[in-house]
Amino acid sequence: MGFPLAVKGRGNSMPFLYILIIVLLATIAGLILFYLWKSAQFCKPTYAKQAVGKMLRGFARLRQYQVFSDVALSCGEESATVEHILVGDFGLLFVASIQGDGSFYGDYKEARWSFDKGKQKIYFKNPVEELERKIELFRKVLAKNKIYNVPLECAVVIVGFSKETKLYINNANKEQPVLLAQTFPGYLRSPHFEVQRTMDQEAVKNLLVNLSK
Repeated sequence: MGFPLAVKGRGNSMPFLYILIIVLLATIAGLILFYLWKSAQFCKPTYAKQAVGKMLRGFARLRQYQVFSDVALSCGEESATVEHILVGDFGLLFVASIQGDGSFYGDYKEARWSFDKGKQKIYFKNPVEELERKIELFRKVLAKNKIYNVPLECAVVIVGFSKETKLYINNANKEQPVLLAQTFPGYLRSPHFEVQRTMDQEAVKNLLVNLSK
């Protein structure tokens, strides 16, 4: 009497095994497709800029701060474009992004940094100095519009595709950080960005609205 019952139970388990195998195969296929899609997205030159902008907007939304992107600055013969500017009670944060999957080497005191990926080596301008130049230009724009006492700071975010992305930075300045993308949200959540400083936020925002058109 027990034998037929055992056979019946084993037969009922077969559909479950088939379903489990199908689910596992579908999951693996989904992960592969997601990896391929993300890889394709990373190949786009605007990937880092969009990723950092998304982080900033998510942070700003919860605090009623505001993010301005592609801000065009000009004063006299000088001109520059800022990827993102976060405006909040703390002041303004200028943010630039760099995209690459490899190792980044830099020194805050050197004009040229490098990016290494295997045998490939690419040199680029010190991104902190570039942001400092844009901040100084923005100070001139503020003064031209009679807006003063605006706290300005900057951060550079390195966006890599994998965990293999590494930073090797000398003479770093904590007030002008260079960060990996995965640590940037934590940096934004620091108490520093909750401090309320005196400035004319509305005047600054109105100016940035015009500069972002």
